[in-house]
Amino acid sequence: MNNNKTKDIQILERIKLKNLKILRICWNYISDIKVFENVNLNKLELLNLNYNYISDIKVLENVNFPDLKELYLSHNEISDIKVLENVYFPELKILYLDHNEISDIKVLDKVNFKRLEILNLEFNNISDIKVLENVNFPELKKLYLSHN
Repeated sequence: MNNNKTKDIQILERIKLKNLKILRICWNYISDIKVFENVNLNKLELLNLNYNYISDIKVLENVNFPDLKELYLSHNEISDIKVLENVYFPELKILYLDHNEISDIKVLDKVNFKRLEILNLEFNNISDIKVLENVNFPELKKLYLSHN
């Protein structure tokens, strides 16, 4: 579903996706992702929502993605990432939040991503990175913070 003019993804509720492993809905006009609360994506390993108009990601605390390994939310309008404290993605290895409007990353010391290997926060508005002293990402191999 990449590179369309899609605004509404409610159709996902009506499609049987229980075995879906990869979902890419990039380069669209999506702003509302609440549909993920009502969709069974228990086997999803990769979710790519890059290049949309998403600002609110609070829905992530109400979804069940036990196998999610890669989450791409780059090039959106996200400013608040406090919800990450309440999400449960035990297998998450890659998280891209670059090219958004994030300024506060203090929540990162409360996030439980034990398997996270790559975190990209480039091209945001982050000025204070002291919290990084206290983060617990034992598997982190790459941290991108440039252009903040």
